[in-house]
Amino acid sequence: MSYAQAGPSSVPKLPIIDTRKKAAYTTSTCPYCKTEVEYLKPATSSNPIEGKPSFQLRCAACQETWNGPVYRDPSKRAAGGGRAGRSIGTDEKPLETEYYDILGVKPNATEEEIKKAYRRLAIKCHPDKNPNDPNAEETFKRIAIAYSTLSDADTRHKYNEFGSKAGKGGEDGGVVDPEAVFSSLFGGEKFADIIGTISLGQEMKAAMQEEPEEEEETEEASQQVTTNTQGGSTSTTVSEKKKKKELTPEQKARKAEIERKQTSERNKAREERVSKLVTVLIRKLAIYTEQAQQGNVAEVAKSCRAIWTIEAEELRDESYGVELLNVVGATYMAKAKHHQAALGTPWGIGGWFHSAKNTAHIMGETYGTVRAALELKAVFEELQNAETNGITEERKKELEEKAATKGLAALFKGAKLEVESIIREVCDRVLSERGHTEAQLERRATALMILGEVYSAVKKDPGQGGDAEYVKIDKKSG
Repeated sequence: MSYAQAGPSSVPKLPIIDTRKKAAYTTSTCPYCKTEVEYLKPATSSNPIEGKPSFQLRCAACQETWNGPVYRDPSKRAAGGGRAGRSIGTDEKPLETEYYDILGVKPNATEEEIKKAYRRLAIKCHPDKNPNDPNAEETFKRIAIAYSTLSDADTRHKYNEFGSKAGKGGEDGGVVDPEAVFSSLFGGEKFADIIGTISLGQEMKAAMQEEPEEEEETEEASQQVTTNTQGGSTSTTVSEKKKKKELTPEQKARKAEIERKQTSERNKAREERVSKLVTVLIRKLAIYTEQAQQGNVAEVAKSCRAIWTIEAEELRDESYGVELLNVVGATYMAKAKHHQAALGTPWGIGGWFHSAKNTAHIMGETYGTVRAALELKAVFEELQNAETNGITEERKKELEEKAATKGLAALFKGAKLEVESIIREVCDRVLSERGHTEAQLERRATALMILGEVYSAVKKDPGQGGDAEYVKIDKKSG
């Protein structure tokens, strides 16, 4: 007999348990007592700030509070996949087109087309011709600003890259020119004739100028969900995957063409950089090579050391000046030794030996660079996980400082690897230039050795940290 068939007095009285609506709860760990807790994300608070937490969490065990995960504005993410768009524009595809739109011209407009458009609008929109328009003066001012920006090649290029924030290099928008950063961070202008322009900044800038790829990468988002079952609550992990969107043949061809063009441009830039540095280095070494052939070699060497020591003293106070001089000096010496050893031993055995040592050095430096990059990646992952699970301001600051230190170390190791590669190629060309006798090239190798010794003798002041700001030259070695 069922309860439905029986009378009311036959139904046993059971306890009533309240329910709650099913919802997805996010897990976290209290940074104070390490208790695992869970919470239901609230609706977005009023006026949340991008990159800042929009709520705090309170521990159910110790009642301490800490910041929740940082807020990410969905409107600032690219459509489809949530990836950010370009940070820096190009002359072909400006970051902004507002000034072009104001003048009614296309981004590829010529200087004459821009001038004609301005003249036409200036006459049409002048406040004197529109006395009844309260916005005439403001409109005319915008036209003038657009023209003054686009009529000059330099300001137009900066506008194309950074938009309306170009006047301050994009800093107001949170973006700076990576080329300018690398140039000032590693050596500055005074090192331009020795190492050229470090391409890492150019590569970073090129990456920031790229359009978001149309291919959506597969992502997996895991979410901790708490559900009620008969007998208690159960936590389950729900994984959601976004499908990978295949590129069309036309898109693949366009992507391949872009990559081919970028490779060609990189090779061309490297060749121009090396050729310029070769010319400068040959001219510098000529101070020794041209005088040494006339005799009195010891006096010539002493004079060159004095001249190059003065140069090193001027370079030492540049950002990372000591480190860069040491890198360049060591490479000069290694290449000079390799050249001299190859000439001084049968079948060039000495040169082969130095080549083997150089290869081992390159492998060691490459390993160190990769390791630094992995360490930086680990710090960023730790910071990201900590922000997701909640983090105190003190711990956040500690991780950010650690990331900055690791980041700078990784950047310099990458720059150092690139500089060594460039200087090796420069030295190879300098010591094998056609049209010169073996004796002339031998004098170049000697001069290169002297210059390398002077650069390698640059040392930091004892107790001084930082990049390379307080250093002295070891006069004994010079």
